Amino acid sequence: MSFGNRRIHYFHANASAIGGYIERPFVKNIPVQSPASLSPSGGADEAATTDFQFEKIITAHATRSRVEGSYLAGLPTTRALAVVEDLNVLETIRADELVAYISTVHPAADPDVPTVDLGKTTISGLRVGEAILRVHLDLTLMSNGNGKRFPKRPYLLEKPLWRRADKKFDPDKGFLQCTLVEKIEIVRGRLAAKIVDTNIIEIPNIGRLHLAEFLVSGSWAARWWEGQAMRQPRSMAVAVDRSSRRCVDAICDVLRARSSARIRPRPRVLCSWGIAPSPNGGG
Repeated sequence: MSFGNRRIHYFHANASAIGGYIERPFVKNIPVQSPASLSPSGGADEAATTDFQFEKIITAHATRSRVEGSYLAGLPTTRALAVVEDLNVLETIRADELVAYISTVHPAADPDVPTVDLGKTTISGLRVGEAILRVHLDLTLMSNGNGKRFPKRPYLLEKPLWRRADKKFDPDKGFLQCTLVEKIEIVRGRLAAKIVDTNIIEIPNIGRLHLAEFLVSGSWAARWWEGQAMRQPRSMAVAVDRSSRRCVDAICDVLRARSSARIRPRPRVLCSWGIAPSPNGGG
């Protein structure tokens, strides 16, 4: 749908609850659970599964996902959700519920940078071994102040995001990886593992558990950056048009395990649980 004669907005969102692959003691893909994809014209899609089991390594009582795109108050709004209930990995990593959520609203005028809402994202009942953990999340990372006004430039150029990623945005890479985690708190029990970074737990004989990773990308921002650096506003405007106004491509891995254990028969698993929505293109 177009705003007058100025431009057409294309919706784009995908969500899935579980996915990945295992490398040892055998090589096998982990079946994607509850995949959902949104039509460029909007609408909605959803999926759900129950009693997921994979090779006595991963189980989940239920998974579900939903994506939707529509015009609210005349503005294109995209929402995506992925949920995993009662996750169990090797009887060591457990979570009652993992929820990954993102919503974007695009303005009807340039520079077409959307507001972003992560408000329903949660990690509930996380346990590693006998330890009960509480994961504190910062869901205001993309709120741009009060979260109500539209940003004046791409998020990738904002210093608060750089600080969270502990690095500046590199336009050659085109993305910035950070985390929504503020703190991992041990509520009860002994943690037979080591917290090695803000969102990373290293578990003996299993590997590293990454919590709430957040990836922000977009060729729009990279080209905006280049236009500013060259001080050629006209070239910048052309680049924005040609990139179909790609502003935010946000992917939130609520819980991800990268196992590097070399002790057999413990498997090496590369897997994501609660992969959240990636509204890109039009958003």
